[in-house]
Formats: sequence, structure tokens, C-alpha cells
Amino acid sequence: MRASILNRHCERLKALLRRYRVVIASGCKERGNPEKIIKKFCKSEFFTGLLHQLLCNFPRNDGKTGLTCIALLCLTFFSFTSYAKPKIVVSITPIGSIISMLVKDKADIESLAISSDCPHHYNLKPSDLVKVKNADIVIYINEQFDGFAEKLISNHSKNIIKISDIKSLTTIKDNWHIWLDLNNAAILLQEFAQKFSEKFPELQEDINNNLSTALKELNKLQEIKNNELVTIKDVILLSDSSEYFFLNTNIKTAKLYSESQKSLRYISKLEDLIKESNNKCLVLSNEQNSRLYNKLNAKIIILNSENWNVKDIDSNTFQNQYLQMIDQVKKCL
Repeated sequence: MRASILNRHCERLKALLRRYRVVIASGCKERGNPEKIIKKFCKSEFFTGLLHQLLCNFPRNDGKTGLTCIALLCLTFFSFTSYAKPKIVVSITPIGSIISMLVKDKADIESLAISSDCPHHYNLKPSDLVKVKNADIVIYINEQFDGFAEKLISNHSKNIIKISDIKSLTTIKDNWHIWLDLNNAAILLQEFAQKFSEKFPELQEDINNNLSTALKELNKLQEIKNNELVTIKDVILLSDSSEYFFLNTNIKTAKLYSESQKSLRYISKLEDLIKESNNKCLVLSNEQNSRLYNKLNAKIIILNSENWNVKDIDSNTFQNQYLQMIDQVKKCL
């Protein structure tokens, strides 16, 4: 008899859990001062509603059921107040990789565009809207570079960081591949650290520690870059996407940017540049067709300078991708 009563109580508990599971799993978790979290939880409709249901559905003189109710409330409380990682959505993976150096595994980072193609041509997906709506912060460059994100973000997110508004960045007119200049990457780290510490105060200590480490890693990257490429005198850039990579180096750059790369006039200009060049090295983006230049007397280097095809961004992504680019440029030797 007692066993059947207990079974009925268990079934009622399961029913209550099913009813409130949506609330628990909805991601409505609190961050911040524990005392404020407790007060807010105890005043919440969720807590008072569940407490009312428990009191109405279970006999008060049943000790075992009472203990079960208390256990359920405790588990519910910890589900509600457990630490929820901030969700940060970025337009492109290079920006996400810089952010990951700061927050590491303390936040979830998602990129809208994850292919190596130019972000200008990215087409939004329905899942991108879900990402933006669920994000604590959304970060993009500007309407010129990643306009797909600007249109989506402006309608569905309040916490936005527009990178082109950061005045301390070194910029080239109409060119926003700024992360390839390591000095700019350091500026982004410092700007993000300040904004994230304000938005997520519980992460401030981690962010400050990670910032110091990340800046040292960028300095090491710059040192490696200078040492590995020291004997390269010049390159010929056929895409503006790689221009920032050669800032703050001793490598001279000749530039020949054109949408039409098949015309006789274009090829003639390129041949003249090759004749004047020491290293005779052409630098293309991965969107350009290298076969057009196979007959020219020059080395051909393809740099992944538009975006990075990385689905799972972590704190090592930026260094790994940048080192790959250094290795590619070394082929100009």
C-alpha cells in the first residue's frame, strides 16, 4: 500500500518536472552576485509555482515524500542558478579566434560565416538568426565588410560591438582585413577585454589574466614572423585582403588590384612588376584563380586572408592560422 502511494507521488513528481523542464532548459540562468540570484529565484514565478504545486499534490505527513520535495527544489534551484556561459556571436572566424584568446572556455563563441570565402558574399541561414537572438553580445566589423551581419544584428540584438568604431585601429581605406596586422589584433584584445569585463564581471579576473598571456603570444608571433621572413625583400599583392599582413615588416609591397585579371593590359602591368621585383612572388587570396598566372615567371602564393574555415574556435586558433600564413609566405624565398 505504502509502495503504491510512493509510486503515485513519483509519477506526480515526474509530471511536475515535465511541466517545468522547458523553464529549466530555456537557458534563463543567472550570473552575478549569489545573494541577488537567490532572492530573485525565490521571488520568481517559476519557484513559487512549483512550490505551490508540490504543496497541493503531496501529503504533508509523508516524510519520504517531503524529503523528495526538498531534494527536487534544491536540484531545481541549482539548475536555475548554475553558471551559464556567455554566448558571443561574431560575423567571421578570425574575430572569434581573437576573442577566444581572452575568454578561452569561459564563453561559447559562434561565427556566422565559417568558410574561407570572402565574407562579402556570405548568404545568411535561418540558423544564423537563432544564434544572434540567443547571443549576449554580437560582434561584426561594419556594413561595408560584413553587411550580412549588420542587417541581421540591427534588428535582433541590442548588445552590439561594431569594430570599425574602434578609433585606435590602424586602417587602410576600404579595407577591413584588420586582424592580419598583429598590432591591430592586440588593440582588439584590449578593447574586447574592457567591454567583456563590463558585460561579464564574473569573468573579469580570467579575462585580465588571459589578456596578459594573449599579448605575449602576439609578440611571439611577431617575432617569429620577422625572423622567418627576414630575407624576403618584396612581394606583389594581387588581393587587398593580404595587405595588412605585410604592415610592420621590412617587406616592400607592390599592389595590383583589379576585378578583371584576364585583360592584356592587366597582364602587361603584372609582367612589368615581376621584372622589377627581387623575389618575383605573387600573393593571391584563396578566392583567386592561380592558374591564370602559371605561365608567368613568378612564384605563386595563396594566402587564407579572407576568412578561416574553422568550425570549433578555441584559444589556439588564431596562432595556428597565422603560423600557417607565415609558412605560406616563406615560399617566396
